[in-house]
Amino acid sequence: MSSFRRPLTVQMPDAYELVKGQKVVTAPGATITIMASVQPPRLFDFDQVKADLGGARIDRVIMVTTSPEPRLPIADPEAGTEPCYFVWQGRRYRCAAEREGLAGVIPHMQYYGVQELEE
Repeated sequence: MSSFRRPLTVQMPDAYELVKGQKVVTAPGATITIMASVQPPRLFDFDQVKADLGGARIDRVIMVTTSPEPRLPIADPEAGTEPCYFVWQGRRYRCAAEREGLAGVIPHMQYYGVQELEE
């Protein structure tokens, strides 16, 4: 049986602690490899991710489909969680959103990686 999933490098966030209100890195984030398929998102998903980011200037968005485990961290300012980064085709994409796969046959997760425009 063939799979559409290929190895994808993921840079996990650094471990840190707050010292006098400042983030101090206590350990660098690990680099892991997961099996995933990377595709461009549908236009609707692109617009939704862009809207969820509050008007950030987005250059590129990728949709990463993978197994439900391990659960990857996403950017969540309210919860104070730092995101992981996908490294695909020589570019880094910040993991900005996730969605559980509802195919009903094969459990999966979809993550949306974004690359913001550089100033």
